[in-house]
Amino acid sequence: MQNLDGTTHVWGEIGLVYGRTILDWNTHFLKGGITLKYLLGGVFAQGNAETLTGDYDSAQRTLNTNGAFSYLLNYDSDADFTSDELTPGYGMDLGFVYEYRPRTRSFSPGNEDARGINKYQFKVGVALLDFGTIKYKDVERSTYNLDASVDTNNFASDFEQKLDDNYTRIDTQGNAKTYLPTSLRLNADYSFTKNIYASVNYTLSLNPKTGLYNGNTLNILSLTPRFESKIFSFYAPINYSNLGKLSFGAGLRAGPLFLGSGTLFSSLFSKKGDLATAYFGLKIPLYHRTTVKPRRRRR
Repeated sequence: MQNLDGTTHVWGEIGLVYGRTILDWNTHFLKGGITLKYLLGGVFAQGNAETLTGDYDSAQRTLNTNGAFSYLLNYDSDADFTSDELTPGYGMDLGFVYEYRPRTRSFSPGNEDARGINKYQFKVGVALLDFGTIKYKDVERSTYNLDASVDTNNFASDFEQKLDDNYTRIDTQGNAKTYLPTSLRLNADYSFTKNIYASVNYTLSLNPKTGLYNGNTLNILSLTPRFESKIFSFYAPINYSNLGKLSFGAGLRAGPLFLGSGTLFSSLFSKKGDLATAYFGLKIPLYHRTTVKPRRRRR
């Protein structure tokens, strides 16, 4: 194995959100928003090996390995985790949406909800998400020299105990600054008719993959045609990523309930699955009461 690197990071967020309309002129509409986040770092674990080779002799039940493996964990796995161990940090989200609203796409205020109806024919969105860091202080990193031949008959059940029993370990202590999985999100959406839409979404991870403590998102490009109405929606995303390659999914919304999968059809009909996703949710709306003024009839 070359450049083996894995990071697990669990954190919480408290956010202060501000958004507003920036431009509403003629057929052009622009809005933006920002979320300032106070981060609460919880569990942070990281392991890596630049080069790791090995072979197993089944007759002698011996494992021969070469290389080095190191890992760190910011808390004692044998003790209960408490809120006193949370580590503070800071982050933010930032985004903008532009909509093209031609005058021909007018609506009747007396028959339709001015807040709820779609007014755009084309829109573009851009967002920077999960920009921030958390610094864990005085974290112990353990490095094992794996140049050894080990009798597997005496292997312990615990992974860490296996390493301690059979390999030489060196412990060092220091700070670990981890970056949230910062990503750039791009979106374009076009309305062909009142109910038929198609959107293109691109997610790009901005953190260098060579960073030891960096979190990364999956780079993914999606094309999603959909039918959308006030009560019911159906959509069929086509996704391409550097992990699962090409995948096909489906989803629907019925009132406040929505569910779907970005890999539904590709997971069902593929013999080899590299990626599977599923989601569902329930949205509880707070309706806005509208008042329609009665029209006067001329005699």
